[in-house]
Amino acid sequence: MINPRQKGLLAGANFVMINVTSVPYRGFCSIYPGRAHGEESVTVQVQETVTLLKSLGRVPMDVGMVREYR
Repeated sequence: MINPRQKGLLAGANFVMINVTSVPYRGFCSIYPGRAHGEESVTVQVQETVTLLKSLGRVPMDVGMVREYR
């Protein structure tokens, strides 16, 4: 099954937006209600997104991660 991030990237998206708000506080500042991955920790979201990008032959380009993938 294709997840929402994979679907977006395959459709031409050039970035993925990860929710970095701590899970207990997300309800107070949700600007996209019902968003996918809403209950996942930041760590899980980053790990899954990096795995997804690698599976699609793409390289994560976050400033803190660039050195690791060059």
